[in-house]
Amino acid sequence: MRSRLPAFFLGLLAGALSIWPLCAWPLEGAHLERDALLLQVETLEHRLERLQETTASMEPVVESLEVETDLSETAAGRLALEKALLTLLKDLLGKPIAQVDPLLLKSTLHQRVLRVGEKYYQVELQYFILGPKTLAVFHVAPAPSP
Repeated sequence: MRSRLPAFFLGLLAGALSIWPLCAWPLEGAHLERDALLLQVETLEHRLERLQETTASMEPVVESLEVETDLSETAAGRLALEKALLTLLKDLLGKPIAQVDPLLLKSTLHQRVLRVGEKYYQVELQYFILGPKTLAVFHVAPAPSP
């Protein structure tokens, strides 16, 4: 009986260590999906607030923002970069299109260096479609840390 007890605990420990990588894989995907959904909820809430403020005026306003990048990193890196870019652009939501200065947007976004986590990226504004559904497309390259 005494000789089987250490073998039992050793088997329990080995089983726990072998099942851990199998359980961690789907959990990481669930965390990434949750982060993407939280970003979408935050954007929609901000969009709703801005649209409610401008319902009195009937001139066309920026209703939604979409950011596209050509970053070939992991999904988590791409999501973090898109979140940083949407943070820069979120003040456009609900703003009348006639009041948006495209040259100011270009000078603000083009050739900008962003820090995302521990990495630095230089974003170049490829094109910007300004309308009720606004689209910004960026070319992204790693930048040296300052």
